Amino acid sequence: MMLDRMEGNAELKSSVQLMLAARRLTHSVLLVGEEGLGAGFAARCIAADYLYPAGGAPAEALLRGECCRAVAKAGKRDSGQVETGIVREAISVTGMGAGGRYLVGQVTAMRSEIFNTSLSAEGRAVLLYHVEKMNEESANALLKVMEEPPEGVLFLLTADSLAGVLPTIRSRCISFAVAPVPPEQCARYCAAQGVDKKTAALYSELFDGHIGTVLAVARDEARAAQVEKALELFSTYGYDSVSVGEIAKAVGIKAPSLYNHFPSKQAIFDAIVEATAAQYEKDTDAIDIHVQNAAQDISVFTAISEDALFEKVRQIFYYSLHNEAISRFRRMMTIEQFRSPELAALYSQRYVERVVAYHAGIFHSLIAAGEIRDEDPDTLALLYVAPVITLIGICDRQPERESECLEKLQNHVQLFFCMVHGGNAKGDERHA
Repeated sequence: MMLDRMEGNAELKSSVQLMLAARRLTHSVLLVGEEGLGAGFAARCIAADYLYPAGGAPAEALLRGECCRAVAKAGKRDSGQVETGIVREAISVTGMGAGGRYLVGQVTAMRSEIFNTSLSAEGRAVLLYHVEKMNEESANALLKVMEEPPEGVLFLLTADSLAGVLPTIRSRCISFAVAPVPPEQCARYCAAQGVDKKTAALYSELFDGHIGTVLAVARDEARAAQVEKALELFSTYGYDSVSVGEIAKAVGIKAPSLYNHFPSKQAIFDAIVEATAAQYEKDTDAIDIHVQNAAQDISVFTAISEDALFEKVRQIFYYSLHNEAISRFRRMMTIEQFRSPELAALYSQRYVERVVAYHAGIFHSLIAAGEIRDEDPDTLALLYVAPVITLIGICDRQPERESECLEKLQNHVQLFFCMVHGGNAKGDERHA
């Protein structure tokens, strides 16, 4: 069955499949789930199983949304006219008013369509997306057909939240919650859809198993360009000084088009945070230092020479300063941490606490293995990390001092290496 294509949500799938098999599925189904969880995909899966039990090309096309006729085309939104074209078994309706609001003309057009068109033996499926955007007038128009539907019609409604759906609509439906899947499962699915494995894994964690969101973010090049431009503006002028209109202008589009990708300026900021985290992890993998999981990097620092250690530190230092997106993000967060306690906490967590915790984990393992002196690993981490952060800050403010700071960085690594080895000089055969 096509519903098996849906990840997770075992109870939902089992219940619907049993009702389909017994031909006891109610004529109105409401699927509730946050944007990106796949409520729309679930609706198309159910529609495909209802209309095409044997599967095949029509069912596959329906899953892709290719065989759904849209009701009320642009320019004739209130006329009640239905878009012409190849007639299929499924009709899709999405709000076309401001902010995705449903227009009464769309609902009445859909109602006329299913009453005036002859039905096939399989019936007809009507997919209504985001019904929380129905006002009372459009909901009443829908109720007229939901209360006494033509034979063989299945209504499949989706909503971001149950509370947003008018009670009159909720009462006519059997409701199912669409839940996120575990991040690991989300990552496997998205990787199978062509997303880079590391990107899929990180985004799956960031978006908490929202498959649709992971796929959209990973694939949307236009969105990525908008995030990049917003980061440039925020890092230069500050978050509060940049409007959505200015971001749109910089990208070469109008503000309403930008809202097709982001519901708010805050959403753009959040996307910057997520995208930068993904890029950092991906890029540092090439240096074999993840700075995300100490356990992954223990082998990198076991038996490492002083020169090799400095080379790793130098690469991270250089990358942090010269990768445009990473350096812009750091500058932006340096400014924005004073805008809100939440951002201050994020700045501290990302640039101090996480880095210190990572190195403490490394030192704990090296101490346990007898590689370095038995000292408090948390204190060692602070001693090691603080000068590096300081030197990056100096270079941010005074780029012309980079050579000087690199020399100081090398001296720091040498002194620290010597200290943790109990005073061993450079060139000693012992390693860190």
